Amino acid sequence: MEVIHRAVGIVGEYEKVNEAPRDVKVAAVGETKWKAPAMGYYKVNTDAAKLGDGKMGLGAVMRYHLGKVVVETDNLKLALHLRRSIKENTTFGCIVKDVLQLAKLCTSISFAHVRREGNRVAHCLAKLSKSYTDMRVWIEEVPLEAIELVNSDALLL
Repeated sequence: MEVIHRAVGIVGEYEKVNEAPRDVKVAAVGETKWKAPAMGYYKVNTDAAKLGDGKMGLGAVMRYHLGKVVVETDNLKLALHLRRSIKENTTFGCIVKDVLQLAKLCTSISFAHVRREGNRVAHCLAKLSKSYTDMRVWIEEVPLEAIELVNSDALLL
């Protein structure tokens, strides 16, 4: 019986996380390109991917221009919760709480929503995580699967 209650709770939480916020207008549909961080800023693009079998993949890429931090995600609900410091009593809420706790270590940080087209490298890394059984971190290098996307973004610098 405990398993059933837990499963129902997880499904309900999943549906709640994927629910579109009611008080937000979504920008008109159109291609969005990744934009380089402004002078004096770091930019962190993040994404998550559902990999099947109940597994999730996470991807993030940090680019910098020495200074403040901008975190971009294509998950509108996550961006809103981070901007408004909304902490729900759910697994999703725990992630928000952890990110906000880490954000306190930054001198200046902001959170933004970006369409998938402006978040392609992080999305690629999230999907790529399915190929690995342990955590992967690339510093000053790029996995072959993401090199074309990184080079494309580099042209915008």
